[in-house]
Amino acid sequence: MPPKLTKEYVTIHRDILVERMISEHKSALRVVAACPEEQLGYKQHERNRTFAEIAQHIFLTGPFFVGAIEAGVFPNMGDGKEPAPPTKKAALLAACEAMAKQAEEGTRKLSVKQLMGVLDFMGMCAFPAIEYLQWHLNHLIHTRAQLTSALRTMGAKVPPVYGPSADTTEEEMGQLMAEMKAASDAAAPAPTKRQRAATKRPRAAVKNAPKKAVRAKASSAARKGRGAKSAARGGRR
Repeated sequence: MPPKLTKEYVTIHRDILVERMISEHKSALRVVAACPEEQLGYKQHERNRTFAEIAQHIFLTGPFFVGAIEAGVFPNMGDGKEPAPPTKKAALLAACEAMAKQAEEGTRKLSVKQLMGVLDFMGMCAFPAIEYLQWHLNHLIHTRAQLTSALRTMGAKVPPVYGPSADTTEEEMGQLMAEMKAASDAAAPAPTKRQRAATKRPRAAVKNAPKKAVRAKASSAARKGRGAKSAARGGRR
């Protein structure tokens, strides 16, 4: 069963989704940046979109879903055509990065009330609005894979996404691991006072262990000494 939507759940889940967006957007931008400028018009098949069109499409969906949640309704998509993408790689990357920031910042500002409201999607289905933020991530991950496949077939190098590709250098892998660690740290909830205390106690216990052992040994020796004295007094009687 899906979890019951509560204000606390929606608030926490929204914040987690924002951090995931940041991470997924970064890797998608890395994939777009790997395309040589002269290959932005590359198609894997005559029925496919160009590399630049697919790249732009990935990042258009974030503001699309966030805007629908803000408005409380999905807009009429008309014929579904999207604007032509920039023809220069620098301009394409700048446009994609701007749309990524728009989606991330817009998601942060969404209220619990907006996210808990049920939105109808083109008459096909209706879900609590927060579900559509996950749709954006699912769509991004799926469509980004089309770009990595296109990079390989056009003869360009494929950058790391969740792990190394056949072209990944040690330096790139180190950068990827650092980004993943930062994303993990940002998404992790802050430890409670009790958890912080629990992590400190074992270190204190280890640190004080030698002192405790010395005290215990001294105490044992003292007991033995008192026992010996008592036995000697008993013998004199």
